[in-house]
Amino acid sequence: MALSADGTITIANAAAARLFGFPRGELAGRNYRKLLAAGFGDDVDRLLRRIILEPGGYPPPQEVRGLRRDGTEFPAEVACSLVPSGGRDHAPGQAGQAGHDDGIPAGTRLLLSVRGTSHRQAADADLREAMSLLTATLESTADGILVMSSEGHVAGYNDQFLTMWNIPAELLKGDSEEPVMRLIVSQVADPIAFMARLTELEEDPEAESHDVLDFKDGRTFERYSRPQRVGENVVGRVWSFRDVTPRRKAQEQAQQAMLDLAAQAEKLRAMAFQDPLTGLANRAVFNDALAESLQEPRLKAVDVLLLDLDDFKEVNDILGHQAGDDMLVEVARRLRGCVPTADVVARLGGDEFVVLLTACPDADEIAACIVRCLHVPLTINGAVLRPSLSLGLASLAQDSVGPSELLRQADIAMYAAKAAGKNRFLRFHPDMMTALVQRTDMESALQLAVPRGQISVDFQPIVSHRMGQVVKFEALARWDRGGERIPPSIFIPLAERTGSSTKSARR
Repeated sequence: MALSADGTITIANAAAARLFGFPRGELAGRNYRKLLAAGFGDDVDRLLRRIILEPGGYPPPQEVRGLRRDGTEFPAEVACSLVPSGGRDHAPGQAGQAGHDDGIPAGTRLLLSVRGTSHRQAADADLREAMSLLTATLESTADGILVMSSEGHVAGYNDQFLTMWNIPAELLKGDSEEPVMRLIVSQVADPIAFMARLTELEEDPEAESHDVLDFKDGRTFERYSRPQRVGENVVGRVWSFRDVTPRRKAQEQAQQAMLDLAAQAEKLRAMAFQDPLTGLANRAVFNDALAESLQEPRLKAVDVLLLDLDDFKEVNDILGHQAGDDMLVEVARRLRGCVPTADVVARLGGDEFVVLLTACPDADEIAACIVRCLHVPLTINGAVLRPSLSLGLASLAQDSVGPSELLRQADIAMYAAKAAGKNRFLRFHPDMMTALVQRTDMESALQLAVPRGQISVDFQPIVSHRMGQVVKFEALARWDRGGERIPPSIFIPLAERTGSSTKSARR
């Protein structure tokens, strides 16, 4: 629309007529202020005066409310300009000429351009709704979000980001991002690696990243980043931070629980197959190994060496059980060193140990070596002790025997070695079985000898050569068993060993 100096419309095009709802011919002659809602006329007047005073300027458009012929209002945008005049500037039937007297430069025309902005407001409303939805989404997420421009400026963030990094909101409103960066770097456990990662991404703006940040205070964040694009152009980078400290602690607890379970399983396995004191194999392992070795026909020999410490009870009684345990540990160490090629070295219990050898060329030599090695003195709690042992050796002969029988033969040989004077070894011989049976039978009979009246006392006079007369009598125990008199040299030691009531009798 063309205007005169007093604001009268001199020319209006068809678009203006349609916008305001007037027939085209009715707009000419009207003052433009009649086409504006109340309160907007002064704003447009100032815009017109500015363009007249500054003909070469281009003032920005003015947002107004237009007024249609039917009285309805609509949003609009008003701009004005001075253009060269092509002739008379008046409404039909009305004379008038713009000139210097009305403030408009000669040879120019004042134009007022009005554009409806209803469509723009609808778009702005959609944009505001979208921004509101985006803001609500960003604020509702548990992740901290930070958007940085390609120039290194903060372009956006959510409150969760400030909370996670303990950043005051005022700090982000400053002119420099350096204080924020210093605060962030001061919190991470490895600042050098943190900055190196940022440098890598600055050199490769299109790269995506995912890593883990450890904090000095023990927290752990997962850090994601990806480029921010507008169309095909990268304009910045979006960072996402997620606090995974509870998850990491749960994982660490689960891993520790697995380690504890593995340790418990290993401990149970050790308890099932190892002697807890000496670390040697236990009875179950030895029995399994012995049974398996007897089923292997390719083996030339199977030898069982069973040994027992002599007078071990005295060590416990005199020095205490801890000293006894220390001795057992040392004996086990020495025994393992004596037979490095043994199939099994085991502790059966108490002070009893056993060695299993298969395909051994000289079991007797090994048995003798064990006796020598273990008889070396050792010091426990300041006391010097010399272990003594009795060892029984039993080997698989031509006749096949079972595991329990072979172990029994070694046991018989061990007791025979103990009866023969201790600190020695003896190989099993069938005669040992006969002697054992006889000894066992005699021990049983001796327990019943007194109740059955088989023990009698003979008094032997003792004569003094100087006085030539009897001065005292010696009481001698005699055992008559089924018409057979058992010599005191046999049953007295047996009574002393078994604790029989006749052990106090004297020969």
